[in-house]
Amino acid sequence: MPTPKPDDFERKVKSEVCQLRSKGLLTQVEALCDQMKKGALILMTSKFNEKCQAFIDENGQLGEWGVQVLKTIAMVDEDCFYKQMNVVGLCPRFSQMKPEDKSKFWVYVFASIAQKESSCDPSVYASGSYGRADGLFQLEHSYVLRRGSGRDADLCRTRGPTDTLDVTFQIECAVSIFRDIHCKMNRPIEYRGGYWERLRGQRR
Repeated sequence: MPTPKPDDFERKVKSEVCQLRSKGLLTQVEALCDQMKKGALILMTSKFNEKCQAFIDENGQLGEWGVQVLKTIAMVDEDCFYKQMNVVGLCPRFSQMKPEDKSKFWVYVFASIAQKESSCDPSVYASGSYGRADGLFQLEHSYVLRRGSGRDADLCRTRGPTDTLDVTFQIECAVSIFRDIHCKMNRPIEYRGGYWERLRGQRR
């Protein structure tokens, strides 16, 4: 049986990824396990805004935000993300991945959320029925709302006003929300009551 040429393989993978572009975040994240193995170049250029390369670039190299995500995970609760959290619904083979691939999976997850919420633009904000939402992950602007939602007092800065567009705030608060919902409450990653409704199986 002839060995497929690299160009043929790349065209096939590009075709597969293009079919994912119009689908929701849940479907996109589910595909990460497979697409990661087929090349960061294809994954990043086909599915993400160019600004998202601050998380991870087309060569699979971590950007500033990607490094910050992993440092924050290590600070907040490393066991939660790598051992405890139930990600089987999105990534059935997660437990068999190499440590480096597990880390990149989480960077891709947060990049996916930022892509959908803000096109990876940290200056974006929007107003809705529950007030203004800000930044990469569209988190609550009001510290009163964050406090009322039970957010981590330190990582989500619920004690008073703060710069909610700040990338460090956005990443630290987002990671802590994941920990609280998916480890402390033991909800699977696709839980419908999660903060980012695009990670839910269906909209409520």
